[in-house]
Amino acid sequence: ILGGDIIPLIFGAGYIDAVPVLRVMMLMLLSTIPIILLVNAIFVYNKQRELVFVNVLAVFINIFLNFLLIPKLGVTGAALATLVSSVFVTFIVWRKMKNINHFEVWPSLLRMLPALALMTFITIVLQRFGIHVLINVTISGLVYLFIIFRKEKDLVEEIKGITGR
Repeated sequence: ILGGDIIPLIFGAGYIDAVPVLRVMMLMLLSTIPIILLVNAIFVYNKQRELVFVNVLAVFINIFLNFLLIPKLGVTGAALATLVSSVFVTFIVWRKMKNINHFEVWPSLLRMLPALALMTFITIVLQRFGIHVLINVTISGLVYLFIIFRKEKDLVEEIKGITGR
């Protein structure tokens, strides 16, 4: 949402062409964060050999998509190819881990959706009113945290236990 504001702020207007790439790479976080957790869990169960084929296949998918997308979309095509192969790996590894040890994340994720929706709305509104990107990120992030901490009493207690407060 704020890529068009963040890139010029950090790197200058000369890098505005990087905005589409940043947007694609931010979407990659939706697969990268879970894959880190899933791969570590698979290692705990000593099933890492099952990951070799998936990763090799992902490399070939990435190469194939790069050949298709880079001539048409340039560096954004490369980012999209990486996103697709990353989502592929996440999906396959997710299924493998569910076969090893059944787990549920959707109920927790669904509880976060109202806070995410409100934060997104506030981010867009602040951007439309021309509020500086750093102020926008701060306000939007604080709203998100406020809602999460108000709704998730267990999370607050867990954080207190970790920090010793």
